[in-house]
Amino acid sequence: MISHFRVQEIQRMRAIAIIAVVLIHTTMAFTKAELSPVTFLALILDSAVHFAVPLFICISGFVITLKAYPIFTFYYRRGLRIIPAYVGISILYALCYHKPVIDSVLHFNAAYHLSFFRYLVFLYLLYPLIIKVFHGWFALPAALFMQLLYYEIPADIFPIREIEAFSFMRMLFYFVLGIYVCQNYKKIQKIVMSLHNSLLVLAFFIFWGLISMSWLHSYYQLQYPSMESYSIGFIIFYLIEFIFIFKYSIAFESPILNKIGDYSFGIFLIHPLVLQKTNKLLLYSGIDPTQVGFYIIGFIITFSVSYFAAWCWNSSLHYVLENERLPTSQFWK
Repeated sequence: MISHFRVQEIQRMRAIAIIAVVLIHTTMAFTKAELSPVTFLALILDSAVHFAVPLFICISGFVITLKAYPIFTFYYRRGLRIIPAYVGISILYALCYHKPVIDSVLHFNAAYHLSFFRYLVFLYLLYPLIIKVFHGWFALPAALFMQLLYYEIPADIFPIREIEAFSFMRMLFYFVLGIYVCQNYKKIQKIVMSLHNSLLVLAFFIFWGLISMSWLHSYYQLQYPSMESYSIGFIIFYLIEFIFIFKYSIAFESPILNKIGDYSFGIFLIHPLVLQKTNKLLLYSGIDPTQVGFYIIGFIITFSVSYFAAWCWNSSLHYVLENERLPTSQFWK
C-alpha cells in the first residue's frame, strides 16, 4: 500500500513539475524577440526548468512500479486514465488550431505539449519488457546508454529518430530511473538525504551556466560552447534538480503544492490553450515579450485559469461518478 505521506511526496513533485511546465511555455516567448535584458532573464529561467517533462516521466515509472498491478489490470487502468483524456484534448486542440482531427490524434501533434503522450504510451506498452530487461545495478547505466545511443546513431545508417515507435527512447533513462528509485526507495532516500546542499548548489550553478550559454548559442547565435539538449550535461543537470525536488518534497509539508499536484494532469492538458489566449490579450494591451510584465502576468493568468479549469472538470467528474455509484479512485488511479 502507498502511505499517505508517500502520496503527498509524489503530489508535491508533480506540483513542482507542472509549475515548471507552465514556466517553460510562458518564458519561451523570448524566442520571438531580440536579445535584451528582459529576454535574457527569460532565457535563463527557461533553461532552468526543462527538467519538467523528464520529472513527470520519472514519476510515472515510480508510481506504476509502486502499484504493481497484474498485467491486464495495469493496461486497463492506464488506458482508462490516459486514452479518453488524450483523445478528448487532442480533438479540442485540433479544432481550435484547424488541424486534421484524426491525423492529429494518431501522430500526437494536435498541440506541441501532447508529444508527451507519445513517450508515455510507448513506455507504458513496453513496461512489462522494460522491468525485465532493466533491473539491478545494470538498469541505470544501460538505460542511459540506450537513450544517448538513440541520438548518436547516424541518420544515414539507421534513421531511428524518424521512426515514431522509437520516440520513447528520448525519455527511457528517466522512466527507468523512476522504476529503480521505487525498487530501492530506502537506499536512494538515504543517499540523497546525505548529499551536502552546498555541493549540490555549486554543481547546479555550474551546469545552469553552461546550459544558459548553450541556449544563447542556439537562439541568438552567440559564439559560446554549446551542448545538445540530449547530452550527458543536460542529464546531469536534470538529476541535480531532481535531487533538490526530492529532498524538498520529503522535508517540507506544503498543502498548496499538494493541491496543485492533485490537479497537475488537468493543468497540463489545458494550459497551452489558456496561454495562447492570454498572450494575445497581453499583446493587444501593448505588453510584449520585451517587457517583464508579459511573463509575470502571462504566468499568473495562465496558471490560475488552468488550475480553476482543472478543478471544475475534476469536481464535475467526481459528482457524475458518485451519482452513478462508481468509485472515483478507481477511475483516476
